[in-house]
Amino acid sequence: MQVRVAVREQNVREKTSLLLTRLLRSKRRQHEEESALERSRGEKASVCLRFFGFSRPLREIMSIRGIFQLTKLTFVHCPHTGTSKGINQFLVNALPSLRVQTEERRGEDHKNVFEIQQRKGKDPYLHAMFVNKREKTIGVKNKREEEIAILVENVMSEKGRTVKKIPRRVMRTRISSVQGTWQPQGAATSSSST
Repeated sequence: MQVRVAVREQNVREKTSLLLTRLLRSKRRQHEEESALERSRGEKASVCLRFFGFSRPLREIMSIRGIFQLTKLTFVHCPHTGTSKGINQFLVNALPSLRVQTEERRGEDHKNVFEIQQRKGKDPYLHAMFVNKREKTIGVKNKREEEIAILVENVMSEKGRTVKKIPRRVMRTRISSVQGTWQPQGAATSSSST
């Protein structure tokens, strides 16, 4: 009986050590790939590009005549609910580096662009305020960290204008077509056969 228990414990130890070595190897491989990527670029990759999938660096964030359009971005979340899991990870992993990059880009005048609010028991969302007094709310319930990073990038690159439909002229004429009015294929054959 004791021999079986000892053998089982030994098997468990071997399996856990095997899993740990695999995990360490994969982390080492991932680190080597990232460093090779940085070396191939010849410059240090942007923190947002490397970790959070931003498609462009923060130097290209939307501004009109040098004035940044986003005045405040509020992250509203609950520290306990499962729907806020992705935004909680984003706040811990991505927001500090995003803050530093934004302050470098915008200067000392725009230190308080990001704000964090806790609302216990409520679903998470982003609340953006723009220079033209427009506000936009985006729900991030059950979204992953990468999806939230993409949403933050999109909000930061917006101009804050409302989307308007561009009017198009409708071309109408009193003269009918030389070829006649269009009819579906079946309608044309059925009327000619009678």
